[in-house]
Amino acid sequence: MDLYIIHYFRMGSEESEVEITTTSQYAHLLKSYSSQYGTLNAAYSLQKIEGPPSSLYTCGDLTSSTVFRTYGPWWLTLPQHEVYKPIGRTPSWFKSHDFIEVELKDPMYITQIKVFETFSPGGLVRILVSDYQTEIPTLNLSKWKTIWRGSPQHITPQQYRIFIPKLPKHSKKSIAVKYVRFEFNSMLCDYYHELDAVEFIGYRLRLCVDTTA
Repeated sequence: MDLYIIHYFRMGSEESEVEITTTSQYAHLLKSYSSQYGTLNAAYSLQKIEGPPSSLYTCGDLTSSTVFRTYGPWWLTLPQHEVYKPIGRTPSWFKSHDFIEVELKDPMYITQIKVFETFSPGGLVRILVSDYQTEIPTLNLSKWKTIWRGSPQHITPQQYRIFIPKLPKHSKKSIAVKYVRFEFNSMLCDYYHELDAVEFIGYRLRLCVDTTA
């Protein structure tokens, strides 16, 4: 049974209602990314991250998966990689090489995230979220809030994995999330780190403004 929590407040002369219900949803839209193996709307496209899993529990190099352009350490030795250098002082814990940013259809207080990995899992190193009232802050990382951070993993044998990172407990400091950023480091992966979907579980927030009063 879903849990409903109703909050009433006023926005100027308008009375508003916020309804919160426990539920789940998948990534609605791909907003930004660092690289991809395929092209948009084609095999291995990062747009494959949108919606529910398409290959649930099927392990393999699947064209229906989301795939980044690189894996392992080989690409770091390429001459053109020297062009890209960190700006300012990079924290010692920062391990990210690739990222995707997705939009949720409805703002949500996230309590759990499931990452569906179809092949060569273990590349996820950080998850960040942005408030539903803030435009996607691609150029202003200070507006992102880190909710999980880990280290690259070398996982064998190859397998389909549903990874559930341990997130902070819901509290008064929790924010209603509209955008989520996943950062990856595939240095220890034996092949391309391939994703099927991401699922978000928590309290969905709907804002209704009564303009009839």
